[in-house]
Amino acid sequence: MAQGLILKVRLPGILQGLKLKGTFRCYLVYMLVIKDKKTWFFLVADVLALVLVGYVVSILWRVSCAEVELFGASKLIPMPSKNIAGRGPCGPETYFSPSYRFVRGDHEVVVWTDKINSFQHVYGSALVASELGELPAHLLFCANEYAEYLFDHDGVSEEDLLDRRKDLAHNKVGRELGLRREVTALYGSAREERLKALVLAEIETANRVYLSYLDPRVKDLPDEAAQGCPFLPGSNLFNLFK
Repeated sequence: MAQGLILKVRLPGILQGLKLKGTFRCYLVYMLVIKDKKTWFFLVADVLALVLVGYVVSILWRVSCAEVELFGASKLIPMPSKNIAGRGPCGPETYFSPSYRFVRGDHEVVVWTDKINSFQHVYGSALVASELGELPAHLLFCANEYAEYLFDHDGVSEEDLLDRRKDLAHNKVGRELGLRREVTALYGSAREERLKALVLAEIETANRVYLSYLDPRVKDLPDEAAQGCPFLPGSNLFNLFK
């Protein structure tokens, strides 16, 4: 404790320059007097883990808010739905998935789960790519696929494998959108609004976006390894109990 106080007295300019107060200021002083390299390592690892978790939560939050804004409901973080106009069709248009009608601006759109899921992957990947770059976006969403299928309580089915290829293809589209100059030149809400518009345009044309794993084009997509995500599990522990 005495060492910390001495160091704090000797480094007033640094601490004041960083404008740190309270707990964070004391934490910095504590770290500066640590001599054990192993302790340093664990402290830095803890801080990085907290930063990563915080960033992932921010992505989940922003994607969920965008889902409510553009589709009336969130499939990530539970949020109140809005502007739902009633039940939609359940036929070829929606790949035989139940749907609902959502009022977006001055017109109605038909929404179903896979459509929102497509938005999640394209928009989420675009956000991360625009903020952190292509490689972090790729690694973060590959980790998401690993976690999703390792802990899928229904086991990994053939439908899941097709859905995985679809998700990885959407991640790639999102990264490409997020790295566009017209996006990276913007900041804050302006960037997010531009990304939303670009993602919606991709969904509406459906040239590079697949609104269900039942889309016949999904079978022709490259496998996981070819899409940069090797060693994804073809089954998990839950498959053993089926």
